[in-house]
Amino acid sequence: MKTLLIVEDEKAIRKGIAAMAKRAPVEIESVVECRDGLEAMEVLRAQAVDVMITDIRMPRMDGIELVRRASALPCPPLTVVVSGYDDFSYAVEVFRRGVRDYILKPIEREKLFETLSKLDEELSRSRRRKDSKLAVSSHVVRSLMLAGGPGEEEARAIMEQYGDVLFTRPYRVFCLSPNAAIQREAAFEYSLREMEGQWILLSGAQQARPLSEEQFRGLCTGTSGVHGGIASLRGAYLEAVNARKMAFCRGYAAEESDLRQESSEDPRVQEEIEQMVHLLGAGRQSEAKQLLGQLLIMAQNGKMSADAFEANMKTFLGQVGDTYGQLPEENRLPQSLHSPLAFENALAYYTELCRWIDGFCAHAQNQRTDENERKIHMATIFLRDHFGSEVDMAMVSNHVSMNYTQFSQLFKQYTGSNFVEYIKKVRIEEGKRLLRETEMRIGEISLKAGFKDEKHFMKVFKQSCGVSPSDYRRNLRTVNE
Repeated sequence: MKTLLIVEDEKAIRKGIAAMAKRAPVEIESVVECRDGLEAMEVLRAQAVDVMITDIRMPRMDGIELVRRASALPCPPLTVVVSGYDDFSYAVEVFRRGVRDYILKPIEREKLFETLSKLDEELSRSRRRKDSKLAVSSHVVRSLMLAGGPGEEEARAIMEQYGDVLFTRPYRVFCLSPNAAIQREAAFEYSLREMEGQWILLSGAQQARPLSEEQFRGLCTGTSGVHGGIASLRGAYLEAVNARKMAFCRGYAAEESDLRQESSEDPRVQEEIEQMVHLLGAGRQSEAKQLLGQLLIMAQNGKMSADAFEANMKTFLGQVGDTYGQLPEENRLPQSLHSPLAFENALAYYTELCRWIDGFCAHAQNQRTDENERKIHMATIFLRDHFGSEVDMAMVSNHVSMNYTQFSQLFKQYTGSNFVEYIKKVRIEEGKRLLRETEMRIGEISLKAGFKDEKHFMKVFKQSCGVSPSDYRRNLRTVNE
């Protein structure tokens, strides 16, 4: 058992009962002592007590009155009365109030141990029944929240079956991110995961305020108003969910009383989403993130509802997929980005989405770099195969399917020379090869190497090699001799 309450005005007897109880073959987490019925009632109202052992004759409030008042509490303790032989006539009265046992003074240790063991077993059986019933009732609560309030006949049937564990007092509903972390989850009467992508907690209204301050500190939690009964359950759930959506947008907890009408969406948002998609393809992630940040600010300022923010993000991600096709494994969209409300708040979602955008653009840039290298390499092969013909940059850029201006910039970046210089070098190298390996005349070599005439070949050759073609051939022969 968790808590044993001992009520006895004589200190020595009270301490003796407590000492014996602590040595009993029953695990007791806490033993609380009171001098009379008034003190005991204060304890009973403040905390749950499993078993109460009380004397009958006490000042201010005797044991019979204490038993009467305790039995009227929502969760009365299992009670044992102890008293002298002369007070045995009171037994009928206290047993009528649900007292489990009556022990005569002086208390024998074996009798106390036997009584505590019997009550502990009763508590265990009751707890098992209640846990089993709560498990079933959790399904009932879940279905009522999601499907709407029951009719009068259905509500009556549910209360007949689960009335001792369902909504016996006013309550509040709390809605959290499914990934939120809290302490003392067991303090809540119901904890329902995967409720339309959110985490739902339900607690008695009397303890809800301190719980919300202690348990949810720093979380973007949505809290319903105070409700009572099964019929209000669906409404309480929707209040908590809507408050959670507001908390998601603005970045701190919200309650049902904070709810307000959201502004209508700016029609330009869809245009901005399309623009964001195109900016990604161009590698302009800073501009894309700036537009995304504007949507975030709209949500934070209440100009866009959480539902609209989520829908817009799904539209954006859908268009990214449609525009850029199946993304490679290392840059695939995380499944979590498709569920913004699973994040603690809109800022956390925005941060994660920006991280993915940076990765996407970096990968796209690498892909463009690899593709550009491949195309420039193809261009150099084409030039080496066709240097003897009339070729120009427009012809080659078309051959590799690249914009003329972009080709010009990238060609110099990757080869170290502009287009004219590069083809001149290729032609000079061919001219030098023909001078070394053949006996062709200079005029024939100039045409073979792609120059328009001999005079032009001789001029370019001398500028490049420092000697004329004839001297170059003569020098090679001299060295070889």
